Amino acid sequence: MHTDPSITASHTALLALKQEMVAHTDFAKHLLIEPTTHLVERWQAALATGSNSNLMADVDSLIVRLEIFKIKARRALPIANGGFQGREPAEWKHALAEHSIRITYDDDGEVWGFDGSGPDGFDSEEDAINAALQAHPEIVEPVLGSVSGVAGIHSTEPPSTASNDPLRALIFRPDGRLRGVSYCKPSTLRGAIITVKPTVNTSGVKGKVNTYLLDNTDFHKQYAIAVKYIAEHHEIPADAPIRAEMLATSSLYLNHYRLKLRDVNFKTAFHPG
Repeated sequence: MHTDPSITASHTALLALKQEMVAHTDFAKHLLIEPTTHLVERWQAALATGSNSNLMADVDSLIVRLEIFKIKARRALPIANGGFQGREPAEWKHALAEHSIRITYDDDGEVWGFDGSGPDGFDSEEDAINAALQAHPEIVEPVLGSVSGVAGIHSTEPPSTASNDPLRALIFRPDGRLRGVSYCKPSTLRGAIITVKPTVNTSGVKGKVNTYLLDNTDFHKQYAIAVKYIAEHHEIPADAPIRAEMLATSSLYLNHYRLKLRDVNFKTAFHPG
């Protein structure tokens, strides 16, 4: 039996990568061994079947899911642990502004900071907000105790993301979902799809309808493409924090249409719940 030398070389390289990950202390420290070795094993199995799929897309999908997880984890964790203690970053940013503490961005150094934070800076606006809250605990307690007039009691209602920002009002529904994004069930002619029609942007340009097939493909990858389409229509920069918020609405989309995810042939698909 003839073995393709390129496949053999790829298997050897993947095995070496797997061994490197197991031996690398950073992977153990940051709990990356299990997901990354599992990914490599999936690739090895796919290569063994002669698959010509774009396996690097699995990495992109993993990154997207980790970004979504990061947003949710940030909201859930205590402020002392890098989180926002059940609140939205915009709410904390407003509380800081009320005490004349601005969140700043240095274009030259491409770093975030806050008034009085010093020259080093932070990688993201969320990191800067959290650092400002840790530096000013006197701002935190009044906010945490302000809901419904009872300290420590937090509203279970979904936050309104529209606020008074015209752009956010064009992108988000009151329940937090993206505007113009819907689900079409499979028919005899095609599979299930995400249908996207962005709202008119601030320049007065109407959004054109676009669709993204969902059957037998990675839902999160397709949803990320839909988000990118909406963001570009509204001329939102690629590194704008609101893009991450838009990606995080995927769970709201799934819940609204009662959809569930499942694994099929090394790819993530879904079916009606």
